[in-house]
Amino acid sequence: MDGMASAPRNIVVKCHFDPKSHASLIEATWDEPESSKGRIIEYVATLRGNASYVDERGRPAEEEIGPLRKSVRVGQPKKVEFDNQPPNTNIYIR
Repeated sequence: MDGMASAPRNIVVKCHFDPKSHASLIEATWDEPESSKGRIIEYVATLRGNASYVDERGRPAEEEIGPLRKSVRVGQPKKVEFDNQPPNTNIYIR
C-alpha cells in the first residue's frame, strides 16, 4: 500500500500585491489527496518563476525565482506563503 500519494486536491494559488513595497505574497492552499497510499508525514511545496518588470530606475529587468521550498507537517494548516516575490512573475508551484 505504500508508495507515492495521488496529487493534493483543490489547490488554490493566490497572489497579493502590496503597492507600497511593490512585492507580492504568494499563497497556496490545498486539501489532502484522494489516495494517500500510506501515511502522509509532510507536504512539500516548491515555487519557481520568472519575473519581467521595470526596476526602480525605469530599466527593464528579469529575474529567475527559486526554487524555493516550504514544508508543512501533517496536522498543520495545508497552506504555504512565499513572501517578497517580485511583481509580474509567472509562477509554478509543485
